[in-house]
Amino acid sequence: MDRLVRQGDHVIIAEDRYERVLKSHDFSRIGRCDFYSSQERLMPFMSGIIGQKDSPLVPIMSKRITSVTQAGLYDHWTEAYMPNSTSCAYPPTKIAVNTSLSLHNLWGMFTVLLAGYSLSLLTLALEALTFEILQSWNSSTCGSIKS
Repeated sequence: MDRLVRQGDHVIIAEDRYERVLKSHDFSRIGRCDFYSSQERLMPFMSGIIGQKDSPLVPIMSKRITSVTQAGLYDHWTEAYMPNSTSCAYPPTKIAVNTSLSLHNLWGMFTVLLAGYSLSLLTLALEALTFEILQSWNSSTCGSIKS
């Protein structure tokens, strides 16, 4: 599964706990953080308990599950179960890309540079043309006023 993600063609969309399991196993195996999580969360925790309709146990169990979740016990148990669960939790603010520079990687910058040069050359030509037109118009206008 991680082979497809490492190629850069796929992503993993998983529940938060499962995603932590995957990253901690990968960190334990390789020793570095190759995968990072997005800031957005789809579902914070996918778990449930089923009870019979109108059973008095359902509200009691819901209250206990809420207490365990709010107390942070699930996070504590996750960290105890997976010692590397927080190793890759916070991605770096800057991610360095170590690829060699080539024309294929830099074509966008050269395109913007050439477009800027072309526009500036066109502007210079239009200014020179406008100056010549105004000079000829002023000389013809001034010549007709004097006579």
